[in-house]
Amino acid sequence: MQKKNSNTSARSRVLVLVDESNVGSSVRTVGRGLDWIKLRDFLAGPNTGRELIEMVVYAGLPPAMPIWQEERDKKNKFMQWLRSNGFMV
Repeated sequence: MQKKNSNTSARSRVLVLVDESNVGSSVRTVGRGLDWIKLRDFLAGPNTGRELIEMVVYAGLPPAMPIWQEERDKKNKFMQWLRSNGFMV
């Protein structure tokens, strides 16, 4: 067994897996929006004592059909925003 260095603070490591469809549906049901960055910071921010390994967001796309194109474009834009803010999609 490896001995812990007394100078190293013991921080829990956290891997967060989120189903975007279920979380999004839940917050819309109560008439609210979700601040993804605040959620990430709440779960493993600098003051939590937890180290975030990764926050993975599972998100599905609408079908690649003309009737769904507007919704698909919105979802692609949202997924790009998530990626640009450090989320794994």
